[in-house]
Amino acid sequence: VCTLLLAGAAHPVIAFYPRLSEQQASPAGSRKKQRKQRLHTQRRRPMLLALLHKELAYYFSSSSYLINTCIGGILLILGAAALCFSPNLHMLKLLSMPRLLQIVLIVSSFAIASICITSISISLESKHLWLMLSTPVTAAGYFGAKIALQLTITLPCLLTAAILLAISGIFSLTQIIALFLFLTMESCLSALVGLWCNILFPKLNCPNETLVIKQSFSMFITILGCMGFFIVLSLISVMTNWVSLSVLLCAACALLAVLCVILWRLLCRYGIERLIKIQAQV
Repeated sequence: VCTLLLAGAAHPVIAFYPRLSEQQASPAGSRKKQRKQRLHTQRRRPMLLALLHKELAYYFSSSSYLINTCIGGILLILGAAALCFSPNLHMLKLLSMPRLLQIVLIVSSFAIASICITSISISLESKHLWLMLSTPVTAAGYFGAKIALQLTITLPCLLTAAILLAISGIFSLTQIIALFLFLTMESCLSALVGLWCNILFPKLNCPNETLVIKQSFSMFITILGCMGFFIVLSLISVMTNWVSLSVLLCAACALLAVLCVILWRLLCRYGIERLIKIQAQV
């Protein structure tokens, strides 16, 4: 019975095989095969874009990584939407605007400090770090892709919040631009501090990525350190009444830019050496 069943099942295949071989042997079949196997020129991506594409693919494929690092951006948008669509919007416009801008500055700094994508990015790929070190990737390209990932997530949230604040009409355009630039520089500094904390205090050989995200000492230091620094900087701007807040925010942007340049140069100089030591510990 089994022999008869196998013979019956194999009969259609045996009957169809000669036709298939004739089609492939015919000129029409060979032309179809040549069309499918036609060579195409491969586009060459810049190194930074290729590394950023890899970082984005991994970031959006990990639900725990995404959820734990995008809350600050969501809070920014929700807070700006609450101000824009508030039923007491007319009353807010009549209140003292400097005081309200100071509150928005402190809350926004708190939200930006909680977006710490780079503080765990190296720990998450510690098992595959040897692969990166064996490729001709520069330190600027490797670390720049991780900073670009954080800015790619943060800047759309900041831009959306700024547009909502502009629609509300509560603040002037100058104040919104100064606030946007200040928070952008805060995000750059937070990304650099996160990278430094991660290469100094990596969490290696974890069985899963949830432990790295939830129990990473580098993430804890980055959040607390950036929150403390940004809030102190915001309070200094708030307590200084002899000059406008927009001017103080521009001066703070210059200070943050200097700190970013110093941290970036040190990272490009000593970062790869530290990564090699991390790889030896894995």
